[in-house]
Amino acid sequence: MSMVHDNIIKGYDVDFENETLVIKTEYNITRPKVVHEETDIVFRGYLTHTFYLPMKNSVIFDTYELSIGQFLKNEREVLMLGKNSCWPIHYENIEELSCFLHNNSYMVFIVGSSYGLNGWVIAKSMEIVTESLIT
Repeated sequence: MSMVHDNIIKGYDVDFENETLVIKTEYNITRPKVVHEETDIVFRGYLTHTFYLPMKNSVIFDTYELSIGQFLKNEREVLMLGKNSCWPIHYENIEELSCFLHNNSYMVFIVGSSYGLNGWVIAKSMEIVTESLIT
């Protein structure tokens, strides 16, 4: 399991200019001591994302990388719907989009859910940043 398993999603921010997406999460442990962790999942070199079922108190199951090939196969319909709007970039066919993603070092990250918000992010890297407060 990842370091964000069972974290509650508090919100997320997209900064298009600085190419970042940050998912803010928290986790509380009450035994043997009270531990409150605030964890940010930071995607750098952000290109685009799609989240499904966003809702208050969404719980993350895991985050992981998916191959570009598998992603393009899984999300073909969604990508073709956005193609005429030049989303996520202007491209003629899925093969051209695949080449762009590979040539520009993009990766696909899955945000899996136990409850609520889930989806994917295309970015160049993902970093987990945690701050723990023990009382």
